[in-house]
Amino acid sequence: MQLVVDWDGTCTEVDGLHMLLEEFGDQAVYEHMEGVLGNGLTLHEVIAAEMGTIKLPLDFAVGWMREHVTMRPGFKELAESSSPIVL
Repeated sequence: MQLVVDWDGTCTEVDGLHMLLEEFGDQAVYEHMEGVLGNGLTLHEVIAAEMGTIKLPLDFAVGWMREHVTMRPGFKELAESSSPIVL
């Protein structure tokens, strides 16, 4: 079986980018951007504006995400029963 899934907030219990933004980003920008998505800005533009407020070294951000982002129950078993697809 081949399985294609969205990652953040689908395979993970909570969207990791949102967690990172809530912890290290500018909350005012984050809240403002939620209101403009689809009303003049694309998803790419909103994410770029939100993530642009985070000023962390990449290795720190990756380590923080690995420590705090959790997978949905059963995801490991589901993934192990599938054939990998590399894009």
